[in-house]
Amino acid sequence: MKKLSIILLLIFVYATKFLPTEEESAYKTLDNHFKRHFKEEFEIKYFSKRKMGSDFWYEAEVYPKRFIGTAKEYDSYYHGQGFVGKNKQPGDTYGGVILNEGANEYYRPKLEELFGKNVLPVLTVKGSYNDRVPSFEKEKENGVLTSLEGGIYIFGRVENELDREKYRESIYKFIQYLKETNSFDYSDINLFIRDERTLLKKESQEILANLNFKGLKYNEIDELINKSLNPLNEKYNQLTLDQKQEILNSTNKSNPFKGEKGFLLLVKIASPKYVDNFFRQDLIKEIFDGKKEYNTIKDVKFKGDEF
Repeated sequence: MKKLSIILLLIFVYATKFLPTEEESAYKTLDNHFKRHFKEEFEIKYFSKRKMGSDFWYEAEVYPKRFIGTAKEYDSYYHGQGFVGKNKQPGDTYGGVILNEGANEYYRPKLEELFGKNVLPVLTVKGSYNDRVPSFEKEKENGVLTSLEGGIYIFGRVENELDREKYRESIYKFIQYLKETNSFDYSDINLFIRDERTLLKKESQEILANLNFKGLKYNEIDELINKSLNPLNEKYNQLTLDQKQEILNSTNKSNPFKGEKGFLLLVKIASPKYVDNFFRQDLIKEIFDGKKEYNTIKDVKFKGDEF
């Protein structure tokens, strides 16, 4: 009998040796969660246990495995979080990434209509949603979005006052489109105009790095940038539309064009409702030139314009 007990104990010890650990079990739960809800495999990185008092959970950075080998693999704009609580229930924030991409594609047709194909929307959306795989259009219609933020990068030329006014008019039309689509009330968006030749990143930044803008007015800076980049005209004109799109699509959206020069114009817009909810009243004049409904094109002010 004693011999039998020893044998059973050895069998138990041997069997439990191959049981998954708590961490391995949590990882498997999260892996299955993404396969089940998003219908694809996700890369799960930096999986670790977190604690707060007596509570604990496992957390990881996640993104679809189809991003591996692309610019999105190293771009946190496309990364979400996955987690498994001590109750073994999985969850994630990747729905937010889907909402952001959905917003970019929702506004892209209008942006291309107004500014041409060389645009890069980098929008971020906040709000509550119930769907495991949310849709930007659906959540917008449900009225659960609380903010539409971020930047829109537009590539073109500003060679004279007429160019400035054309951009002012196009930006005004985009603001009216935000109103038409019931997006304006929760919008806080920066619209950047960059010289299109900065798509030749290496060559343009080598030229612009040597420029001194000290003491120049905004329109004088635009003139200097335009003149300095003229040697790149021929090479830029040789770029195909597909090549330009490839450059834009490879941009790191978590920090677009960090440290790069070549910005020509900036317009920061936000609805009065958004400003009241999220900004200190004493900063509204400085940041937005006061609260505006943008009912007239004159309300569109470029940074540096006299208010």
